[in-house]
Amino acid sequence: MNLFDYTGYKSYLFDLIEANKMTRGFKSKIASFAGCQKTYISQVLNTHVHLTPEHGMALALAWNFDQTETEYWLNLINFERTSFPPLKKKIFEQLQSIKEDSADLSKRFKENLIQNSEQQLQYYSSYLYGGIHMLVGVDRFRTPKEISQKLKAPVDLVIEILSELLQMGLVKMENNEWQPTAHNIHLGKDSPMNLLNHQIWRSQAITDIQNKNSSSLHYSAVQTLDEKSFQEIKRLILETIEKQRKIVGAASENEVACFVCDWFKL
Repeated sequence: MNLFDYTGYKSYLFDLIEANKMTRGFKSKIASFAGCQKTYISQVLNTHVHLTPEHGMALALAWNFDQTETEYWLNLINFERTSFPPLKKKIFEQLQSIKEDSADLSKRFKENLIQNSEQQLQYYSSYLYGGIHMLVGVDRFRTPKEISQKLKAPVDLVIEILSELLQMGLVKMENNEWQPTAHNIHLGKDSPMNLLNHQIWRSQAITDIQNKNSSSLHYSAVQTLDEKSFQEIKRLILETIEKQRKIVGAASENEVACFVCDWFKL
């Protein structure tokens, strides 16, 4: 269940309880987390009674909501609690802003950034920078010769790029082997380097298609659908990206792969 799909906190509670209907005493657990009686939760679900901000915060902590989810959840509660139009309008605007931020990957995933604009341009000028940066995280690709053989790039060029990545603070030399100091870098969608970054990796995707690599997966489709379905698929893609990142974060580092994903309107 994605909290950001909901415009009312009570509908979220209803669906949460329905999804856990086979869990004995689930509603009682919600009451316990919130610090109130089970009868109060029933009143919240079936009458004009509302959760208090204190109840909401207690539930957010119990459900391990992150900062953005907590802010959205508390605003949902406050939106339904107030009947003062100017305040309701203000809270609604905050809800919309939070929802938009939740779909912005640069805000959803807090990562390292290359601050120097010249270094940014350098890093995103070729796939070799990102490729080499990731490869040194794999044990068998810690030397320029090994990297050169993997990427089919001249050893001298690999050494040059490693030296530049060292100046950027993204790699280090330890025990005569290169290692990454920052594994993940994420660009905001408003970054001037964003277009360049997408172009170089989509170019590599095209090259991979041309090479007919049987282990790869490529899919493109133009489809007609309604706005609700468009947003639902966008939500599924965001959830998939989150799951993919968790899987990658827990995985051993013995391969380097490229994930390219697009979903947009014509």
